[in-house]
This record gives sequence, structure tokens and C-alpha cells, in this order.
Amino acid sequence: MQLKPIYKKLAAKFVNSPSVSVAAMDATAHDVPDGYDVSGYPTIYFKKAGGKPEPYEGGRDLGSMADFIKTNAVSKITDEL
Repeated sequence: MQLKPIYKKLAAKFVNSPSVSVAAMDATAHDVPDGYDVSGYPTIYFKKAGGKPEPYEGGRDLGSMADFIKTNAVSKITDEL
């Protein structure tokens, strides 16, 4: 499964939510920031505002990732997205 199209849809879903950023990084082309342990592709992390990065182990589909963000975000995110 290719995640790039799902990431794009996920980012579009939260485009009007200023408290959410969806980002991708090629760890083979960039230095990996402290707190992130990349051992394979894809490695997905969730980072709450002010918190530490946590590996995301949920489903790799749009619905699972969107629900995880809504449930775990520091700021309340409405279903109106």
C-alpha cells in the first residue's frame, strides 16, 4: 500500500484545523530529529503539542489515522472537517 496518497488526503482533511500538521520526511535524505527512531519505511509518529513523539501503530488507512488524530489531539477537533 502506498501511503503518500493517504497522507495527502489526511493533510487535506485537517487543512482547516490550525492545531494539526501532517508532514512527511525522507529519513534517507535528511537528518532524523532527536526523539524519532526510524528503522524502516514507513515509520509513522504522532506528536501532541508540547509532548514527545510517539510511534503510531494504528491502521494505515485514512479513517484510522484521522480518528487517531481527533482522539489524541490536545485541542478538540470537531467532526466538521
